[in-house]
Amino acid sequence: MSDAENRLPPEMELGNIEYKVKLVNPSSSRLQHLITQMKWRLREGQGEAIYEVGVEDGGQMSGLSDVEMEASLTTLRTMASALGASMVIVSFYRKY
Repeated sequence: MSDAENRLPPEMELGNIEYKVKLVNPSSSRLQHLITQMKWRLREGQGEAIYEVGVEDGGQMSGLSDVEMEASLTTLRTMASALGASMVIVSFYRKY
């Protein structure tokens, strides 16, 4: 896969799309910040936020191990639950 195929457009400050390299075991204060950030993205998307996990802010897909992905999904579920939102996995890309 070429570098161009292994990247998304850079993350936009506005809008409902958020890139996260990983969300593994955040501290309590970090989790609160992430929840606030999700609330912002939900407002921007009129109730829908799209999280691209394993992606850097510049759009480079860094990828995660299975353990890191599962921990990140658990964190996302916790964040969504705190806001009374639901989470749906729309797609999943496995590099190998």
